[in-house]
Amino acid sequence: MTTENDQYIKEIEVTIEEMSHAVKKADVMRKLMNNSGFKEIMMEGFFEDFALSLIDQRAGVNSESTPANYEQNLRSVDNKLVAIGEVKSYFRCIMQMGVQAQRTIDTHKKELADVLSGEEEGTADE
Repeated sequence: MTTENDQYIKEIEVTIEEMSHAVKKADVMRKLMNNSGFKEIMMEGFFEDFALSLIDQRAGVNSESTPANYEQNLRSVDNKLVAIGEVKSYFRCIMQMGVQAQRTIDTHKKELADVLSGEEEGTADE
């Protein structure tokens, strides 16, 4: 029974350690999002201003393009818009993974405490 508990305890500890990396990444992301320079350059400059300029550019592709390069210009702008969306999605994903990882850590810490208290009760009976 002790080896089963030891194995289970080890699995819990490994999970907590793995999840702590996602929590740390989310903490770093949170700090970045609260940084005034990051807000100015990325959150406002890239995700808002640059994205809006690309939307304007996309609307003007028809008037600025020749039939030969219309599709290429349209694809180029679309690819940039998709890239902006992917970066923003990545940032959001980091935050969501951090929240979920923290929940997992909390649950596993409780499980670990329960297992350890059960072991202490078992040794006290002997």
